[in-house]
Amino acid sequence: MKSLQKEISRSLIEALDREVRNRGHGAITRLEQALGQSTGWWRYHAEVGNLDLHRFLVALDHLGLDPVLFIRRHLDSPDGLELDQPRGPAPKIVETSWQRLCSEDDGPGLGQAFLDRVDQQRYHEPTKALEVLQTMVSFASLDELPRLLAITGAALRAQMDFAGAEHGYYAAIQGAQLRRDQRGVGNFLRWYSYILLERGQWEEALRVTERATAILAREGDSLGLAKACFEQGQCLYYLDRLPEALQAFQAALDRLPEHEAQYRSSAFQFCGLVHRDSGQLQKAVGCLDAANSYSDSLSPKLNAKLTWFRASILGELQDWEQEERLLGKTIQTLQRTHYGEAALATCDLVRNLLIQDRPMEAFEVATSMRQLVEPLSSNRLVSAAIAELLRSGREGLTLALVQKVQSQMQSERQKKASWYQLRVEAEY
Repeated sequence: MKSLQKEISRSLIEALDREVRNRGHGAITRLEQALGQSTGWWRYHAEVGNLDLHRFLVALDHLGLDPVLFIRRHLDSPDGLELDQPRGPAPKIVETSWQRLCSEDDGPGLGQAFLDRVDQQRYHEPTKALEVLQTMVSFASLDELPRLLAITGAALRAQMDFAGAEHGYYAAIQGAQLRRDQRGVGNFLRWYSYILLERGQWEEALRVTERATAILAREGDSLGLAKACFEQGQCLYYLDRLPEALQAFQAALDRLPEHEAQYRSSAFQFCGLVHRDSGQLQKAVGCLDAANSYSDSLSPKLNAKLTWFRASILGELQDWEQEERLLGKTIQTLQRTHYGEAALATCDLVRNLLIQDRPMEAFEVATSMRQLVEPLSSNRLVSAAIAELLRSGREGLTLALVQKVQSQMQSERQKKASWYQLRVEAEY
């Protein structure tokens, strides 16, 4: 076992000092003896806030305190930002990773290239990515564990396990705090903001992204700062602060390098959303053209979303035939990459066909969602919504029902955009 000289944060030292003093007369002397130190050593180090991880763990052991629970309870929030403790049990991989973080048991390390590959895999194969991460927890170095936790959170979010994803992100932020990695804290706060957006907690998400921006600016992380500008723009968009959102997306585009195709494309798409909501459909189309220039560098899933956006604009222009064609193309891709979004896009196509007075074809498309029920069985809301649509039969299939079912499927975030979920997977 390596002795790691990472310094413990002042809040943990202060909490430990309080614990020692609460043990009564002679407790400090006994602790100094357990640490092999002379009289006065503890008082000095507690006052200056200087204590390495090894002695911290020895002190906890001497006091009979569980290091995992103690650190979780007393670790300071990033830059004073209070985050709510996730509810419910944490996924096993999160608990295992956190237990290792609260120890001196360093691993040989996985390497950035390996973590980068798994980070990419979780976009299109989240289940396999999680299996790989679970296997590799014991091999990761302590400094790598916060990022491993963040990738875990992202993979769980891709599976629509938002509770599990929150545990992953929260532990990643705390882990970065524990490892004194402020750059990591800033970036993982960006990732965490997506959970808040999913729940419609837009003010809270904005507060988190603003804190991330401040940290990343202070740390000189220009790429992280550019992405934080994008995420601030998302929050402002959902809060209907459209002029400010447009400024934030422009700030992101001014800073994002050309090779960040995914973020640049999504920033242009959100600019298109702002223009669409402002009734400027031609400007929205121009933004889509700019976003489309990065299509060769995007995944099939993200290209499908770009096509979905264009279909929605054509629908607003009442070009039903072109909207139908593009929705069909979108669904074909999403059925292979994201079942929940495939269901939403299918509802859009059903709505399109009903508007065109083609009820038989609309019902045929609706019944095609049977194949999505099993893959979405873990998401009860979406599964129940699809079941309701299928039970309606051809005669009961109406525009009002389709709209109701879509609303049941969508998160609060999706409802703001109503036709399209612009989700950019955050990257470190």
